[in-house]
Amino acid sequence: MGGDTTWANSALAYAMLSETYRRMIDGLKVHFSLRDVLKASQESVEVSDSPIGRLASTRDCTRLSEDLLRKIKGHVHPIVRTHPVTGEKALYVDPSYGVGIEDMPAEESAPILRFLTQHLTQPVFGCRLRWEPAMLVIWDNRICVHQAYNDYQGYRRELYRTTVRGEKPA
Repeated sequence: MGGDTTWANSALAYAMLSETYRRMIDGLKVHFSLRDVLKASQESVEVSDSPIGRLASTRDCTRLSEDLLRKIKGHVHPIVRTHPVTGEKALYVDPSYGVGIEDMPAEESAPILRFLTQHLTQPVFGCRLRWEPAMLVIWDNRICVHQAYNDYQGYRRELYRTTVRGEKPA
């Protein structure tokens, strides 16, 4: 009734990489940007009152907002981040927003990001939840990645997000 969401344990996925691969990616930084999500939404998404639908509405704009331009410029973050409370190392990659690796050309960084995303999203590291009315789920985005599916037509999905202000991935 409320659609599905999947989560993957990015700390477990990191731990299951070979020691050689972990050494190779430690210290690398991934560039996160809204660039590709914006482009895809402008090309193929219907304008609506949803986050992606509002992005699609920018297709006819001659000038984008400063906020949107900042999100397109993006930021770099460690590919391997350390949880500030537990000290666990975890992968910090995302196939939608991870557009490259700092100081690497796209043809070098793309295979690394593709491998890490495919590794992280294996079913062995994840779980899938079917939402039901009055269900409450809490997760830590610092150690999980999630994907919500658009499979709840005719039903409203509501999410409240809490973010720790000032914390930066390390």
